[in-house]
Amino acid sequence: MTRSPAELFDALAHEYDTMRVEVGWDPLPHVIDAFGTALQGQRILDVGCGTGEMCAWLTERGARCVGVDVSPEMCAYAANRLATVPFAVHDLDTPLPFADETFDGVLALGCLEYVADIERACRELARVTRSGGTVLYVVELCGADKPDGPERLVPFLDDWTRRRASEPEVVALAHALFEPVELDRVEGYVLEDSGLRVQYMRVIGTRRTTLTDTAP
Repeated sequence: MTRSPAELFDALAHEYDTMRVEVGWDPLPHVIDAFGTALQGQRILDVGCGTGEMCAWLTERGARCVGVDVSPEMCAYAANRLATVPFAVHDLDTPLPFADETFDGVLALGCLEYVADIERACRELARVTRSGGTVLYVVELCGADKPDGPERLVPFLDDWTRRRASEPEVVALAHALFEPVELDRVEGYVLEDSGLRVQYMRVIGTRRTTLTDTAP
């Protein structure tokens, strides 16, 4: 029986920071590439905030952060770490609980592979970002040259699954949501079973004034 992402990350919350280092996943360079380091007064949403590590870094540089995560345990850990930042439990399979164009920037790293509809979730990231604001996210790629090949739904740690998208789909959606947009293939964490790394498409984009449909 497949278990929910909330159960997965609840179970990992107290060891997540150590485990992240051990499997070689460092979100900070991506955050710096997207938002820089001069963040005074910028309102930034961290979707899939985990233990609050990135919110702490952003806050130290003057950003006003909000964090959401599917895991109550992760949110509790983050709140204990950073009492000045609001953290809330939220499942990205449902619309984000914020009005249109609320934030100057939004990031979502290592969480989109656990939602049922990746395109809808990405559109939510763009919706809550102001026109001209910056969005950063990664989508795990499927394809003949990727670990687990073209499969869109792959097993993870026995009891969970990850969802993936093809590179053309990720590119088409990014161009529908952002202008300009920067697309880069990047490596993620090491997969325990194979020793290979997750292959992501990293998207850093400026939110369009009007979001468009993807190409058919």
